[in-house]
Amino acid sequence: MTNSRPINLFDSPLDALVLMVFGLGFWTIATLIRTAFNNRAKIVELSRYNPWFVLFNKRNMTHAEAESHLPPFFWRIYGAFGRVGQIIGGVLGAMGAVGLVASLFKKFM
Repeated sequence: MTNSRPINLFDSPLDALVLMVFGLGFWTIATLIRTAFNNRAKIVELSRYNPWFVLFNKRNMTHAEAESHLPPFFWRIYGAFGRVGQIIGGVLGAMGAVGLVASLFKKFM
């Protein structure tokens, strides 16, 4: 028999803190994705120096070749996942913060 219990944010400050940290970590990663999406030109420029391409072709990619490896559809999906991830991470972080405050209030009052 396992000793498991359901997670209740309002009973244990630790459960709420874990959810808050997970949500904020998720939001941080999604924000990094959105930052990369907003700096497309820099990402394309950096991808010109792809080590596999240089190894086999003995030269760096041209700008057009680098852009062709990252098509516009890729950027739309990348940006959308970044935005959705920011929303999910923000909601999880906010739920964890509310649960932490409520559980601490319940514990000390």
